[in-house]
Amino acid sequence: MNDTQVLIKDLLESERLDEALPLIIEMMEENVNDPVALNFRGYAHLLLEDEATAYQFLKRSVDLSPNCGNLTNLGKVIDEMGKHSEAIPYFLKAAECQPDHAMPYANASATLVQMSRWDDAKAMAEMALECDPSNINAMVNLGHAQLAKGQWVDGFRNFELGLGGKFRREWTYDDKGRWAGEPGTVVIYGEQGLGDEIFYAQAITDATARANVVIDCDPKLQNLFRRSFPLAQVYGTRREEHPDWLNQVKPDYRCAAGSLFHLFRADDADFARHPYLVADPERRRMWRALFDSYQKPVIGIALKSGTKKNNAAGREIDIGEFYPLMSAIDAVYVSLEYKDDDPEELKSFPFATRSSDYDDTAALISELDAVVGICTTALHCADALGVPTWTLVPNKHNFRFSEAFPRMKNQKFVMQGERSWKDVIAGIVEEVKHGIT
Repeated sequence: MNDTQVLIKDLLESERLDEALPLIIEMMEENVNDPVALNFRGYAHLLLEDEATAYQFLKRSVDLSPNCGNLTNLGKVIDEMGKHSEAIPYFLKAAECQPDHAMPYANASATLVQMSRWDDAKAMAEMALECDPSNINAMVNLGHAQLAKGQWVDGFRNFELGLGGKFRREWTYDDKGRWAGEPGTVVIYGEQGLGDEIFYAQAITDATARANVVIDCDPKLQNLFRRSFPLAQVYGTRREEHPDWLNQVKPDYRCAAGSLFHLFRADDADFARHPYLVADPERRRMWRALFDSYQKPVIGIALKSGTKKNNAAGREIDIGEFYPLMSAIDAVYVSLEYKDDDPEELKSFPFATRSSDYDDTAALISELDAVVGICTTALHCADALGVPTWTLVPNKHNFRFSEAFPRMKNQKFVMQGERSWKDVIAGIVEEVKHGIT
């Protein structure tokens, strides 16, 4: 690489696109068929999450001069577009070009994690680490594969290496260091979505036994968490850069919610098996009175979840797929959708399911006889409240929904496998019927 190319590469790696793009455009103006410039331009659009445009530049770069770098980047774009199986061959071609380079193997392992092909992901991550034992991405991907297989100590140690990266944002509080379980005051903060905060909250009680705990959570969870974790100070300020409570509370450490499992989950027996969230009793009584008036079971249904980045297409079930359940069990079926219109076949209470206070949603869920649906926040909440829950797990899923993962006593994982969702749901009708009687 010449000096300009080195500069552009450094600017892209630090995501300083405003400085990089003019230099890339200048390169392209000098030679519209420059594969290096095309690769840079494609990578810039990848950073902008403009995958369709990125694909055009990277495909042209690969057609002109296939090499390890542009083949890997093209594979990354195709992966980001959700076409995981189509991305793998590009990573393998990149590895053929440069067998001792960790990058294509590490990217292949990340894609295989997205596909829940745990053994293959592990093998690719280990190949990356043979090339570069310090490759963090490979270690994190290896961690996902290990956790899907129930290897908690090694898995959570490697998973922890992703903290501060793209998918696990790290917060700081007065420049305090990460918590390793010492006595003192620790701020536990949510670094992912609402469902993740609820899921990882099962370990907060472990933390309160070791230290003075302050929880910095999503504003929606403030009231629910205050009631559920009375030994902790709870503030719904996760999105505030400088929360007011820091003027009174002087923390000694900080800890991401997902990091609690690294500290407190080394064996199957360490995982929560009983309810750990407490819904508002006043709101529960309101829902109990309403549901009792129906004089039949009330079942919550969750139809969709996720984003383009985490398999939204695979985490969406049409209401028609639930007909085997709805036609077999005489019940009132309630929508747990939190952002889209509710199907007319379901009774809806948007003032609760789309409330800015998750206490409203939790109270409704707590009085349901059962919950059936795709893995989403409402299902995490139902599990944590002790409601009989059937979680429908698509073929592409997070390690937390692998068959090896310990689950709540009230929770069942129903793996899709090669079946349609209609067949999957038909297969649990008798279980649900038995579970609500």
